[in-house]
Amino acid sequence: SLESVKAAAGDVAALAPGGVDVLACNAGLFSGADARSRDGYDATAQVSVLAHVLLTKLLLPSLKVAAAARQSIQNVPGSLRRSLPSRGASSRR
Repeated sequence: SLESVKAAAGDVAALAPGGVDVLACNAGLFSGADARSRDGYDATAQVSVLAHVLLTKLLLPSLKVAAAARQSIQNVPGSLRRSLPSRGASSRR
């Protein structure tokens, strides 16, 4: 649920009072069915996109505290990427 994302963001911010240098969001889900989350969103969209956006937004103040040169945000919905068809040479492994 998005409440668990909010709780996780609070935990991370508390554990890193000097700021967060790197945030890598790599959760992904592809259910293939019309499944809804407890929050009422499409489960795939919530896990693969909405949770990443919310976590990034909530940790942005901690990211800003860290040195700008060391700051990095990466959003990679892992399982979804592997489920999508290849679209040309640039997306091949």
